[in-house]
Amino acid sequence: MLNLDCINGYLTAIRCLNAGLNHYCDYSMNLLDNKGNFTDTLTHHFQSITDGQGQCFDTKLWQINPKPITIDEFIQQIDKWFFKQNYSPTLHKENNNWGVSGFIDILSPLELNKCYLYEIETTPPIWYATQWCDLLLVYQNDHYLLHFDLDD
Repeated sequence: MLNLDCINGYLTAIRCLNAGLNHYCDYSMNLLDNKGNFTDTLTHHFQSITDGQGQCFDTKLWQINPKPITIDEFIQQIDKWFFKQNYSPTLHKENNNWGVSGFIDILSPLELNKCYLYEIETTPPIWYATQWCDLLLVYQNDHYLLHFDLDD
């Protein structure tokens, strides 16, 4: 079974490494409410995001576009968000590799080679972040959304 508390704790530690005085970042992973199929599950998630006044926006305004990715592309995105941002700490290459491989290890209950992996491209109708990336992992009937964002 996947331990989301452990995963989000790991993501918090990496987020703290990337945090700074003039920017904010947020890294999280959530199990999405299964709404019967892939499209409805994503639609429900993005439709639930609110702006600062609590207003929700129709999912058509989000322009949700799932793009299938490989395990290597998935790992490259994690590496980018963990250690390749402008504000990321400079680490010895071995520590960088350890940080990413440690994260992949805690995802092992999902058996990445048995997951459907997607990068979810969106055009948010609200101010969402300066940069963001949403990665969807579909394993059996579960949909996990790995979210990264950075505000300058």
